Amino acid sequence: MATGHFSVNLVVKTASLSITGEEHIKQYSATAESGNTAIRKFCGNCGSPIMTVVAGPEESAFLKGGLFPSGSLPSPKQELFTKRAEKWEKPIDGAQWA
Repeated sequence: MATGHFSVNLVVKTASLSITGEEHIKQYSATAESGNTAIRKFCGNCGSPIMTVVAGPEESAFLKGGLFPSGSLPSPKQELFTKRAEKWEKPIDGAQWA
């Protein structure tokens, strides 16, 4: 498995999300750092990550940025896990560090 230092995600409420091709999606569940259940969904054919759904009253989906054409994502509004940032990392202009 390949990993990287960064991950770009588009956060949406699952109630507003519509997905086609669900017959190709596989998933597994894990406990997130928050204690909530994180359902990780990926392509059953190639293994590419698609999204992580965090269960809860206002269920959210973290869609992987690589799913979208270059230049089509909005500018970042927030950066997460910044307490783990390297000393050389700088905030993205206009994005809040959390």
